[in-house]
Amino acid sequence: MPLFLLPNVFDDAQSPVGLLPEGLSSVLQSLQGLVAESERTGRRYLLKLLPQSTFARELPIVLLNEHSAKGDYEEIAKKIVDGETWGLISDAGMPGIADPGSHLVHRLREKGVDAIRVLPGPSSILLALISSGLDGQKFSFHGYLPQESPSRQKALKELERDSARAGMTQICIETPYRNSVFFADCMAALCETTSLCVACRLTFDDETVQTHTVRAWKTRPPIIRKEPTVFLFRASSRSNV
Repeated sequence: MPLFLLPNVFDDAQSPVGLLPEGLSSVLQSLQGLVAESERTGRRYLLKLLPQSTFARELPIVLLNEHSAKGDYEEIAKKIVDGETWGLISDAGMPGIADPGSHLVHRLREKGVDAIRVLPGPSSILLALISSGLDGQKFSFHGYLPQESPSRQKALKELERDSARAGMTQICIETPYRNSVFFADCMAALCETTSLCVACRLTFDDETVQTHTVRAWKTRPPIIRKEPTVFLFRASSRSNV
């Protein structure tokens, strides 16, 4: 009765070669169902990895997303507890990180299910941290900050204070069309000695990862693209925040 946590690429058009593990296709063919955030995402995932396969077109897909109720998680959990083998994917990257699938895993753990298997794959959050050069010993992921600039700047200042106290890297994401506004709020809210990384289009041929102090960013501002981007920052121990 295992649940397989399956890695995904970051874009439907992206090739899985070199990003997803060998043997993934065999695992998919052992499933009795797939949990996805949308029917479209789930079906395209199966067809990408099992092209020309009728199995990829016929495997049941159950949706779990931000609109799911507690009963939806219970229904899937019951199938797995009763002995069925299911897979779980995220829209992009690894499931369970900034992903509603974590609630299903938690429910299964509560039920005493030990047969939860993780297949490794790309996570934009961890890839950004690794490539940023910022402290990977202590870090915290905060997802999306408030949309309104005053509230977002206040949140950034609070996270910067926490970073200075604990010596940790803070990690955030933003909807691509708001990347420029988010960066501007970083420039307005963060101390000039704080290091800020902008990691864009990770794993793609045109990926960019740049880390500079806020002071340096102000002298040579980047071109902020409307593409998936991870923002990371770490306050200097000498920052007066």
